[in-house]
Amino acid sequence: MPYRPGRCAICCPAIGYSSRLRRPGRGGDVIQTGSLDRRITISRRTVTNGPLGATETWITLGTIWAARKDVSDGEKAAAGTVMSTLAARFTVRSFEMTRGIRPADTITEGRLTFDIVGIKELGRRDYLEITAQARLD
Repeated sequence: MPYRPGRCAICCPAIGYSSRLRRPGRGGDVIQTGSLDRRITISRRTVTNGPLGATETWITLGTIWAARKDVSDGEKAAAGTVMSTLAARFTVRSFEMTRGIRPADTITEGRLTFDIVGIKELGRRDYLEITAQARLD
């Protein structure tokens, strides 16, 4: 469909425009608006000093929609035990809360808790790609 000024795929799907969002910086890859199909919870560890010593608690920063792509899994034996891991990449929309995510935070999706390994910006504040790893045992 030809480009028409003042119209976009996000707010004008009824006029025949695609419901896909461009994913800049990836050679024209496209993120489907429906591909953000997982609810994830971002948590941050906080330590408070009280009369009985330091107390560690986890606070929820927010629950958001994301796309998840599993990139690798593996097992390794150490100290007589077998440890299984799963590495995944989460794609989330970039906004104020998600831009504040740090590698020390965790992602919970379903029954799995992922430790964040890296965060990469996609496009100009369009999306964030979060690489994380979970222990499966």
